[in-house]
Amino acid sequence: MDIYIGKDMLTLMHAGLGAKGLVMIIVKAAGDDYIGAAKSLASAIQQTVKAGNVKTSVHFTIRHWTSIKKS
Repeated sequence: MDIYIGKDMLTLMHAGLGAKGLVMIIVKAAGDDYIGAAKSLASAIQQTVKAGNVKTSVHFTIRHWTSIKKS
């Protein structure tokens, strides 16, 4: 089996994780967990940068459940 993940999908996945991080900042700050909010901010920034750095798609080749190769 071959699995192909396009550039747009990879960008969308990173952007979605960045958005989740932004929501978690609000949730954690409202619960007085400022260290957790800071970690969520770092995660949101990291995912936003990754979303902007996606240049190509990814292709995985699966021939057996123990043999998954990224090509």
